[in-house]
Amino acid sequence: MPSLNILSELRDDVRSHKLIPGVVVGSLTGVMFVVNSLVLATLVFRGPLAPFLAQGAGMVLFGTFVMCLVIALASGYRGTLSGSLNATAMMVATIAGADARTLFMTMAAVMIITALLTGLCSLMLGKFRLANLLRFIPFPVTSGFLAGVGWLLALAALAMMSGTTTDGGRLSRMVESATLANVAPGVAFFLALAFITRRCRRWSSVLVIAGGLVLATALYHLGLFVLGVSLDEARAAGVLGMAQRIVWPSFALGDLVWVDWSSVTAHLPHIATVPLMMLVSLLVRVTALEGVGLGVELDLDREFLVAGAAGALASLGGSLPGCHSLSSSLIARKLGADTRLTGIIAALIVGVVLFLGVRVLALVPLPLLGGLLLLFAVDLLKTWLIDVFKCVTWADYSVVLLTFAAVIVFGFLIGVGVGLGVTTVFFAIRLSRADLIAAMATGRELRSRAVRSIPDRAILHDQGNSLRVYRLRGHIFFGSAHPVVRRIKQTLRDAPPPACILLDFGMVSGFDVAAVNTLCDFIRSAHAQATRVVICAASTLFRDGLERMLGAGSRDLVRFEADLDHGLEWCEDRIIGSVGRDPGAFGGLLGPCRGGDGTPTGPAGILRGPGG
Repeated sequence: MPSLNILSELRDDVRSHKLIPGVVVGSLTGVMFVVNSLVLATLVFRGPLAPFLAQGAGMVLFGTFVMCLVIALASGYRGTLSGSLNATAMMVATIAGADARTLFMTMAAVMIITALLTGLCSLMLGKFRLANLLRFIPFPVTSGFLAGVGWLLALAALAMMSGTTTDGGRLSRMVESATLANVAPGVAFFLALAFITRRCRRWSSVLVIAGGLVLATALYHLGLFVLGVSLDEARAAGVLGMAQRIVWPSFALGDLVWVDWSSVTAHLPHIATVPLMMLVSLLVRVTALEGVGLGVELDLDREFLVAGAAGALASLGGSLPGCHSLSSSLIARKLGADTRLTGIIAALIVGVVLFLGVRVLALVPLPLLGGLLLLFAVDLLKTWLIDVFKCVTWADYSVVLLTFAAVIVFGFLIGVGVGLGVTTVFFAIRLSRADLIAAMATGRELRSRAVRSIPDRAILHDQGNSLRVYRLRGHIFFGSAHPVVRRIKQTLRDAPPPACILLDFGMVSGFDVAAVNTLCDFIRSAHAQATRVVICAASTLFRDGLERMLGAGSRDLVRFEADLDHGLEWCEDRIIGSVGRDPGAFGGLLGPCRGGDGTPTGPAGILRGPGG
C-alpha cells in the first residue's frame, strides 16, 4: 500500500544521514513559506480589505500548510517542497463594495472558487492522463505570460511600498504617492538581497532571504527608535503590520450569506485565467525539476494529480492556488535534504504559526515585504524576458514581447490569446514554406520489384521520363498544398506530358479539407492532359474525402494503390501496355527495327538477333 511505502521511506530517512539536513532545510523553508504567505496576504488584503489581513493571512497560511504537507507525502520525488504561488495573488480579482463584511466574504468566495477550480483542473488532467496536453502551449507564449506576471508583481511591490492599490492605478500615481520613508527601505532591502543571492551562490537563497528579513526588520525598528517613532504611529502611517494574532478559522460556514455573488460572477474572467497560469507554472516546474535540477524522471500525470488534490483540499480554507516550489526543491537536493521529512517539517513550521496564532504580523515592516515581493518580480522578468532572449529566435522572441505587452495592457486572458494567435500565424508561415516533397524521381531512377522481361526493361528505361514520382511528407494543409501542387503542375507543360504522376503519401502525417480540394483541381488538370494520377499509401479518410470531392467518375481520374511498390508496378504496366498498343508512340522507339541483314529484330531492336 502507498501509505506503508511512505512510512517505510520516512523510517529509513530518519535513520539515514538525511535527517539533519532535512530538519535544517525544512525549518528554514518553513520560515520562508510563512514570510511568503504574509507577503501574499498583504498583497491581496489591502485598501478596504486591510482590516481583514489577519483572516487573510490565516487563509493563505492554511493553503500553504496543506499543499506543503500533501505534496511532500505524495509527490514522485521525495524532496519536493511546495506552497502558494506568488503570481496567483496578483491575478485574484479586486473586489469592490460598501459593506466591509461583504467585501471580505466576497474575496474569500473568489479565492475558494479560484483554488477549487484550479485544483479540479489539475486533478482531471492527472486522473485522465492528459497533462502532456499542456506541452502544446508554445514556449514563447508561456515566457511572455510569466514575464507579464512579473511586471504586475513589480507594480504590486511598488504599490505596497507607496501605500497605494493596484486596482486600476497607474504607475505615475504610485510614483507620485510614494515617499522616501516608505520606498527607500524596501528598495534598499531588494538591492541587498539581489546582490547577496547573486554574488554568494554558496549560500542558500532561503537562508539569505529569511535571515535578511530578520536582520532588516531589526534595523528598521532600530531606525524607528532612533527617530522617536512609536509602533502605533508607524502602524497609523501604514508601514507596519497589525498587532493582532492571525485569525483561524478565518470565517464560518454561515458567513457565506454575506457573499455578493453578482460581484463573484462579474470576476469569472479573472478567475478563469488563474488555472491556466498555475497549470503552466506546474508544467514548467516539474519539467525543470526532472530535466535540469534532479536528473530523475517524474510522472507528469502523477504530479498534476497530487497538486490538484492538495489544491482542492486547501481551497476549503480559502487558500490561494499553489504547486511545487522549484527553487526550494533544488536547494533541498543540493544540501542533501531530498527526503519527505523536509516538506513535513516545513509544513509543521507553517502549521505552528497558523494554529497557535503567533503574532508575526505585528512587527513586520510593509516596505520590506514590498522589497521582497520586488525580488520575486525581478526574478520572473529576468528569467522569462531577458534570459530567454539567448535561447530563442527573433520570431519567437517577438511573440514573447507581444504576449508580455498584451498581458500588461489588456490582461492575462487576452494576452495569452494574442500570443497563441501570433504563434499560430508564424507556425502557418513556417509550415507553408516547408518543402513537402521529400524526394523526386522518374521511372528510369525508381523501379518496382516486379520481374520484367528484357524487352520490358528496355521500354521502361527509354520511356522512364513519362513516369514522375513525388514522395510527400509532413502535414498538408491549405497553406502548404498550393506550392507543392504548383511545382507538380509544371510537369504537365512538358511535351509530351508524362503518362503517369505518382504521389506517395507514405510519409504524410495529416491533411485538411483545403488540401484535398487543391489536389482535386490538380487531378482534373492532369486528366485534361491525358496524365493519370496515382496515389499510394493514402489513408482511408483521405481517399474517401478525395472521391467525394471528385464526384462521379473519380475512378477514371485517380487510382489508389496500397503502397509505393504497387503504384510503381501499375504505372510501369500502363507504360509498357501503351507502347505495345502503339509502336509509334513515345517517340517511335518501337517502330520497325531491323538487324544488320534487314531481319526484324522485334520491340527491343538490338536485343534480338537474327532468327530470334
